[in-house]
Amino acid sequence: KHRDIAHCTVAVDERNNFKRLVAYAVPRSGAVLDTTELRLFLKKTLPEYMVPAFFVPLDHIPTTRSGKVDRLALPSPNPDEEVSGSRDSTPPANDLEKKLVLLWSEVLGLKKIGVLDNFFGIGGDSISAIRVAARANQFSLTLAARDIFVNQTIRDLAEYLHDREPHTV
Repeated sequence: KHRDIAHCTVAVDERNNFKRLVAYAVPRSGAVLDTTELRLFLKKTLPEYMVPAFFVPLDHIPTTRSGKVDRLALPSPNPDEEVSGSRDSTPPANDLEKKLVLLWSEVLGLKKIGVLDNFFGIGGDSISAIRVAARANQFSLTLAARDIFVNQTIRDLAEYLHDREPHTV
C-alpha cells in the first residue's frame, strides 16, 4: 500500500541458519525505494517480526506459467547492496566499536556496517539481537538483547557498555 510500490511479494530467506523475510518490490515509475521509510511505514501496521529484514528492488515480479509468483526466480538478497536511505559509512573510533562492528557483521551477514547504522534498519530483528548477545562473550563483552533494543547503533551501544563497565571494555 506504500505510495512508491507498484507491486510487491514477500518470501523467506534462510541466512546464517535462521529465517528472515525479504520483500521484493517493483517501484512505481520514477520512485526510489528508501528502506528506512518502508520499514517505518510497515511498523505502523505490522508487528516487528512481520517487517521484512531486506528489501530488494525488481523491475518485475517473476511469475510461473500459471501466473503465480516464481519464488525460485527471485534473487537472493545482498544486504551490502540493499537500497537504503540511511546506510552509514562512519568507521569505528575505538576497539570497543571495532568489536561490535565485527560482531554485528558476523550475525547479520554484512560486510560493511557503519557505527551509526541502526541495528533494525540494516536487517536486524529480535532473533538476531539474541544471537548478538549470545555471541558477545566471544568478544569479551557482557551484553543482553535488550541492550540492543535500547541502544540501536554501535556508537550508542559502545557508549552504554563503556559507561556501564568502563574498566572492563
